[in-house]
Amino acid sequence: MLEDFAKQLQRRLSYVVLQEYPQHHKINYFMPYYLLKKGPWKSIGWFTHQEEEREDLKAKFKWAAMNADYCISHSYKYAHLIESWGIKKVIQILPGISHNKFKPKVRLGFVGRLYSSTNRKNPQLLEQVKKLGYVELKATNGKLKAKDLPDFYRSLDAVFVASTVEGGPMCIQEGLACGIPVIAPSGVGVVDEFSGAAIIKYKKGDFSSARKAIKTIYERKTRLSKTVSGQTWDEFAKRHDRIFRMFEK
Repeated sequence: MLEDFAKQLQRRLSYVVLQEYPQHHKINYFMPYYLLKKGPWKSIGWFTHQEEEREDLKAKFKWAAMNADYCISHSYKYAHLIESWGIKKVIQILPGISHNKFKPKVRLGFVGRLYSSTNRKNPQLLEQVKKLGYVELKATNGKLKAKDLPDFYRSLDAVFVASTVEGGPMCIQEGLACGIPVIAPSGVGVVDEFSGAAIIKYKKGDFSSARKAIKTIYERKTRLSKTVSGQTWDEFAKRHDRIFRMFEK
């Protein structure tokens, strides 16, 4: 993890060099803090956490903080702890996130199989849903063993029913029993016997309506994702750059 943090800095700050041991550069940044050494350079430490069970490791954290020319902490908790020892040169910087990689998707589950003799399971709608960039559609295709069904349900964000004609389907009850919401078309099987937040209904056979129903779950995830949207590797590098340049003066 810390090696990745260092590489993110190197990619964005042309003057950063990654080395295993401190060299005679003007600044040496020790990631993590317990590698910190004093020398004819400015020492900066990346402070993760203070061990609590071993006194020698606990003391090492404090020693490194006391001997660093600047302390950078992953969390406010340990930045405040370092400040409580009378150390002024301390700041908290959150690592960035690769938002192109860590982004929300809606994991939908289709339970059952498609039949060549009828289109009542609406394979066309399933294909349209599958093409939505924020959807991951998982289908059992009648191949999943009954004993594995509960875990399948629990791995989903929602059960998706595409059918235009159904007696049930059972996946509505089974999904809800596992605490998983269901997206299903009104007027099909037992769908209208359920109401409230448990079931999100859409117009039978209508892709636009189904997409809107799926979007309600996607938007919940997006709201959570937005809470860390400002935490980028560019910002991580920018804040480090300010600290490094202080020692250039």
